[in-house]
Amino acid sequence: MTSETTPVLGLQLTAAGQAMKHVTVNEALLRLDALVHLAVKERSRNTPPLSPVAGDRYLVGAAPTGTFAGHTGAVASFDAGIWTFMTPGAGWRAYIAAESVMLVFDGTNWVGFSGAGSITELQSLTLLGLGTTADAINPLSIKANNALFSAASTPSGTGDLRFKLNKDTTANTLSQLYQTGYSGRAETGLIGNDRYGVKVSADGAAWKTALEVDGATGVVSLPQGVLGAPAGFRNRIINGAFGVNQRGVSGTVTLASGAIGHDRWKAGAAGCTYTFSTSGTDKLITISAGTLLQVIEDLHVPEGGVYRLGWSGNANARVYQGSPSGSYASGPLQTGTLTAATHTTVEFSTGSVTRVQFEPGTIATVFERRNFSQEVIFCQRYFCKTFPYAVAPAQNAGYPGSLYTYPAGANTAFGLSWRLPVQMRVAPTCIGYNPVSTNANWSAGGAAIFFGALLNPTCDSVPLLCATTPTIAVGSISAAHATADAEL
Repeated sequence: MTSETTPVLGLQLTAAGQAMKHVTVNEALLRLDALVHLAVKERSRNTPPLSPVAGDRYLVGAAPTGTFAGHTGAVASFDAGIWTFMTPGAGWRAYIAAESVMLVFDGTNWVGFSGAGSITELQSLTLLGLGTTADAINPLSIKANNALFSAASTPSGTGDLRFKLNKDTTANTLSQLYQTGYSGRAETGLIGNDRYGVKVSADGAAWKTALEVDGATGVVSLPQGVLGAPAGFRNRIINGAFGVNQRGVSGTVTLASGAIGHDRWKAGAAGCTYTFSTSGTDKLITISAGTLLQVIEDLHVPEGGVYRLGWSGNANARVYQGSPSGSYASGPLQTGTLTAATHTTVEFSTGSVTRVQFEPGTIATVFERRNFSQEVIFCQRYFCKTFPYAVAPAQNAGYPGSLYTYPAGANTAFGLSWRLPVQMRVAPTCIGYNPVSTNANWSAGGAAIFFGALLNPTCDSVPLLCATTPTIAVGSISAAHATADAEL
């Protein structure tokens, strides 16, 4: 018989003129039968089984005895009543039936693809599916009920665990997507920008940003607001939806330069003409000529820095401090660095506008809707009146809301102090109105009595005096209306 064998599996080769060639061929076939699609019953078997059957195969352990002695790590195959031992080569693979795992021989030991004694490196895989099938869209796919990632403890590790996720550019997305029935419901991460955000969806199609954190400042914004949270003052514009109208302007509003229409909004240098209509719960202002502006008080720009101006409508706007400057542009606008504690003007040119929001930072948040009563109080810092809210200041508008007194004696001078509803920005300029006549006088027992000087008005109160001694009976009502103006 020839002593030549194949280089990989060690199959005996037949020689020319060899007698009993079938013996050599059969031995080679038996060896192939044992090694091709190698599947063994157990690994690390040191003791031969008592009653093996043809085809039984084992991976011999590290301390073999009996017939297995001297064959550490070999493939033991039982056939024709004898054990045959084959020395594995690097790269041989074997299925372990007792454990349902695959092993590979690394040139020294039989090791597995997972678990103790596993292969230490798996490089440049293109697909990996655990419990499911991976594909080109999801090259790493896992279908399981639990997953555990644990930090390597000392001394082999540091005890820390940090996931590192990376994207190419700011405009790309780096996120975690949460799904129900494979339809998106929430997403967290850097979603199309470098601000950490949280988005939510009810249907996987329409998304709303619930939270964003500015990377430069760390400022957190809640674009949809907070359920149950009180109105605040992130929006430095007062009456941004034009809902407060203490002066009672109506129809087509034509304002001279610097004149006020809706509270806190006044005409620019060339005057302003506008109309308004209801837009939901707000008023939509449509400017047809000139400009409409609001000067934001210095106390409301304490931070300085960059601000963002947003609004609904097609009007253009500009923002400046000091004298009018800059060109008008569509929104939203981001300012340059503004000086802290400085009056700041937001001015709109022709077009429609409502829900104006001017806020610190670079992130546009949802319009901050303060409740109506609070918005009125904010406006009264700059303008207030004795008239009921729905009544425009005018002569002969009636007694409701008026200031009144009962003179202690007949034909005596009188006066009173108008306690202002809020502390105004500065001591206001006041105008008096007669409740029951068209002259700007007191109504003293029905007679018109001239106002005296408004003595020393303060941010809190305005004294109203009668200028002449009236002819009036004791107990007659003496009444007057007034307005107080402290606008910028």
